Amino acid sequence: MINKSVLANGLTILTESLPHLHSVSVGLFVGNGSRHEKPHERGISHFIEHMLFKGTKRHSARELAEIVEASGSSMNAYTAKDYTCYYVKALDEHLDLAVSVLAEMITESTFAQDLIKREKQVILEEIKMYLDSPEELVHDLFARSILGEHPLGQNIIGLEETVESFDQETVLNFYKRRYVPENMVFVVVGNVEHERTKKLLNECLGHLGGLLTRENDIWPVAKSGEIFERKDIEQAHLVLGTDSLARNDKRRFALHLLDTIIGGSMSSRLFQSLREERGLVYATYSFHSYYDEIGYLAIYAGFSPSNYEVVSSLIIKELLDMKDTLTEDELIRAKEQTKGALVFSLESPSSRMTRLARNELYYKTQISEEYVLEEINKTTLADIRALADYHFQKDRVLSYALVVPEGFSDNPKKLFWGV
Repeated sequence: MINKSVLANGLTILTESLPHLHSVSVGLFVGNGSRHEKPHERGISHFIEHMLFKGTKRHSARELAEIVEASGSSMNAYTAKDYTCYYVKALDEHLDLAVSVLAEMITESTFAQDLIKREKQVILEEIKMYLDSPEELVHDLFARSILGEHPLGQNIIGLEETVESFDQETVLNFYKRRYVPENMVFVVVGNVEHERTKKLLNECLGHLGGLLTRENDIWPVAKSGEIFERKDIEQAHLVLGTDSLARNDKRRFALHLLDTIIGGSMSSRLFQSLREERGLVYATYSFHSYYDEIGYLAIYAGFSPSNYEVVSSLIIKELLDMKDTLTEDELIRAKEQTKGALVFSLESPSSRMTRLARNELYYKTQISEEYVLEEINKTTLADIRALADYHFQKDRVLSYALVVPEGFSDNPKKLFWGV
């Protein structure tokens, strides 16, 4: 059973009771990510995520880690473009500990200047590691190619120059703007009682104050663009795609099915065409991203540089042909794969925790698995064909990013909706 409460200070609490478990997944989700940063703040959301693990008024970073791990629990966090998550997985008998540790991190982190200085060096090393990973880099370059200088088009980790500039005042000012109760959702899934959890959180976080500073967000606009970067690597890495549906679009369930057909599995069109039939790639897949105002649908492929033209041409041809060649068998298979993935995810308490939080952050309500399954089941082949036609036309946006080895052509073939 899912229960929801809102404390007097605006903090939302969600619990889902699964009495057959002997564990709890405890998550604090903050409606803040890289999309909420100004240009000089790029990477600060991710930086704050790191800083919350670096010590509080009562405990050092080491002591926090030892307290959590001595109970058999694990703790971690991640930053996305529109939210940040801090979570603990614990035995149900240690729920109080999990809640109190997260609450202490949120309310008592010191953000000491010496710790900020040290953590900047850690993140600068993380940036270097990221730049050494072309499979990751090419995805961020694609986002920039299609969404430009809008915050959604920028990476999460930030730039060396912005991270270098962070000091205690900058970090605390941003933290106070965004880390307020009305912008937080606390979720617990597992062997948990809602009223007990509510009481715990009221004791730990009920005193937390602050008002959310609402920025005048610039509406993102997709454009055709290209970004080309060389690295000391062996393979070429390509991501290409077009703008797609916003998060609330009712066609999003059909989009998920279309994505699955294009490149969501080993039986998908791209995997079969590029890898199984021609041996041109090891890895290829499609993916889609949703935001409040916009989304995008894209394809990744890694291949030998000499195969750039043939691989890119095959991808574009496959997409343009999609609306006329989709079959009922493909749709049936995609439906079963999608339903299976949903059901499998529901067997994971951590996945259920994230699902509850995202539904609350994005939709302000819970979208049941029964509703999702119903929407998937009633999607028709005509729906999928219409969506393919909507996305893949010669007058649509086509953006791409290409990361290639040194020595690759100075003038690679430009990609467009044509072959």
